[in-house]
Amino acid sequence: MKKAMMVMAAMSAALVGSGIAFAQMPIVIYSEIAGDPTAQVPGFPAGTYFESFERPYASPNGQYWLMECDHDGDSAQDNFILKGSGTDGSTAFTVLQEGKEAPWNTAELMGTIGDRNMGINDNGDFAVAANTNGPTVSDEYIVKSIGGAWSIVAQEGQPLPAPHETGMWSTTLNSPFILADGTVGYRGDSNLDTSFDYFLMLADTVIAQEGVTIPGNQGGGATSPWDNLDSQDYYMNATGTVWIAQGDTEAATSEDDIAVVNGNVVVQEGYTIGDFTIPVDGSGISQIYMTSNGDWMVRGDNDDNKDWIYRNGTVIAQTGDEVPGSGGTEFYDDTRFASCFFHMIGNGEGDYIIGAVTDAADEEFDAVLVLNGQQVVARQGDPVDLNGDGIDNDNTYIDIFNDDDGFLTNDLMLYFTAILRDGSGADLGQAFMYIDLGGSEPCPFDLDDNGAVGPGDVGVVKNNFGCDINLPGCAALDFDNNGAVGPGDVGAVKNEFGPCP
Repeated sequence: MKKAMMVMAAMSAALVGSGIAFAQMPIVIYSEIAGDPTAQVPGFPAGTYFESFERPYASPNGQYWLMECDHDGDSAQDNFILKGSGTDGSTAFTVLQEGKEAPWNTAELMGTIGDRNMGINDNGDFAVAANTNGPTVSDEYIVKSIGGAWSIVAQEGQPLPAPHETGMWSTTLNSPFILADGTVGYRGDSNLDTSFDYFLMLADTVIAQEGVTIPGNQGGGATSPWDNLDSQDYYMNATGTVWIAQGDTEAATSEDDIAVVNGNVVVQEGYTIGDFTIPVDGSGISQIYMTSNGDWMVRGDNDDNKDWIYRNGTVIAQTGDEVPGSGGTEFYDDTRFASCFFHMIGNGEGDYIIGAVTDAADEEFDAVLVLNGQQVVARQGDPVDLNGDGIDNDNTYIDIFNDDDGFLTNDLMLYFTAILRDGSGADLGQAFMYIDLGGSEPCPFDLDDNGAVGPGDVGVVKNNFGCDINLPGCAALDFDNNGAVGPGDVGAVKNEFGPCP
């Protein structure tokens, strides 16, 4: 996971002039590479470049996405939210911008967005947390846009729902999401006593309240109420039938950290999960997640520092597990990165992606994204398609994956952000990109990309005899799947001579 200083030079040398088209090479939508076309912010004056990306959020069907960004222009107006669709970044547009009028109250100007979490549904309706330059006693909001019409869901200084009408929302309103029918959920604090002031809401319905709501299924049969509802750790499926949240109870500090699904504890500090005999560590729950169909995931570790990902009641990955496709030569490992796992997302069809650090000999290639526990679909050091021509010719590579910053659509389009670098290890900044995991290369033997399979493609294979099969470009040439590039692969190409379909 540490920043690369010098990588891919060997791979580039091995594949010089190959013109290989990688079927699953990440394609950049936006980047921070100033001057590059992918860095231009859509809808802003030419020369306005992206400066940072926050976590992208997608609608359940993957058609729409929302993402908070910053540009390199006026610092009083540089924070904004983009709404986009698909992979064509030029069609995205700004829905909120710092320093501009708040569309639900044009007498106030937008401040910084204020919260990473946001939600969008299949209609393109969305909900966000925001603040304005209005009075400090009423400048925090949860708002939604339905068909382009804005409305306030919750506002600092406004009354709490029944039976708390005497209380008011206070300075913390965050973690919004939106259901298929436009209903919005969120987390907020109030001016009630600090033992009871935080709530998890779905519209005007209280899902949980500190000091009041008692999660079920607590270890040892305990009945301790919530004591803390963690920020940015509250999610719900698309129809509002399943929710997940993380926080603490009023139990002893050795067993108070919990993850809760639909009101019942699924992971608790001091108690075991799955087949483990060692309990979850005191700070063992590091992240939670829920998909649009209600699948849930929790990430953490045990008292013996065993790291894991727990999905729907089953441990699906842990330190020491073999990396898929490695043939028993590579394993998930926390030596270089204490948490081992850094990514877990899923779609509404039951597919999921996890990210992990491994014990790969070269630490510049030791972070992977894995689909359904079966296939490595991206690796630190992989080439990235910056100019969109489908060929590894941009001197651009994945350096560091950003934790959990991505989404997976139902048709297996993986969108994610990562820090990029060039072949010398120089930092190029972040990028928002995608990989089509559901597609296939229409003409995989056309290695010189000329529209037909012929002698030129045989030459590409011969020029790469003996290349490192662990590198993506080399693996793409192992057509006979014998673990090496050699005469059998030449034969496979010759058998396909002719125009591409």
